[in-house]
Amino acid sequence: ALGELGQATTVTTLAQLAAEVDGDAKAAVVDALVRLRGADIDRAIVAAAATAPAAVQCDLIRSLPARNARAAMPDLVALATAEDAAVRTEAIKALGELGDANTCALLIPRLAVVDGPERSRIEAALVAISRREGTLVPILTALAPATGPLQTALISVLGTLGGPDALEALRQALGSNDIEVHLAAVRALSAWADASPLDVLLATATETADLRVRVLALRGIAGLVQTAKNRPQEALAGILEGAFALAT
Repeated sequence: ALGELGQATTVTTLAQLAAEVDGDAKAAVVDALVRLRGADIDRAIVAAAATAPAAVQCDLIRSLPARNARAAMPDLVALATAEDAAVRTEAIKALGELGDANTCALLIPRLAVVDGPERSRIEAALVAISRREGTLVPILTALAPATGPLQTALISVLGTLGGPDALEALRQALGSNDIEVHLAAVRALSAWADASPLDVLLATATETADLRVRVLALRGIAGLVQTAKNRPQEALAGILEGAFALAT
């Protein structure tokens, strides 16, 4: 009933309820937050999240994507760096569901200072935004000057997104002197959605002096050749012959 009839002031009541219940009751609170209507509701949810305990912050954040609360983007970006890991997780997930190309520019620098599951969550958010917006421009723009962990994370994002522009960017990344960049690019190419990188992987396996890079490239060829439905059998046989010659 609060969800159907409440106003902005109801957000405080629901936030207090969220702190006192769990299970189905907590889910009902989030559902009520989603269904609240009014010009000031999104602003009230963000304001309540600023002072709420971490667990309640998570509940409030979960309601925002379903509300399509794009006005909350700056606040979600701030919450993506919160001290509490669960709050950061919910904020990053919400940014992936609500963000646009400008949001990518705000999220990308975080890739340089986080690792493990949090980096993976930011990468997933960037993939979701890029697919929804239909552009790789923020990722490609950030990749050009990037180094270290930021560069390898962006390579991973491009590997998931795929497409000709991403393939060309990873082809260029293979010219780096950084072996970690080589490994990241080969891993991304090996996980491609189609067989487009086969020739690049064979060239990499042929030219590299690093055994790890060669092994990963050959494994990538073995996996991707099975997806090459539109290539002539003779061409695929040539690629496999080259790969066999390099394998130990």
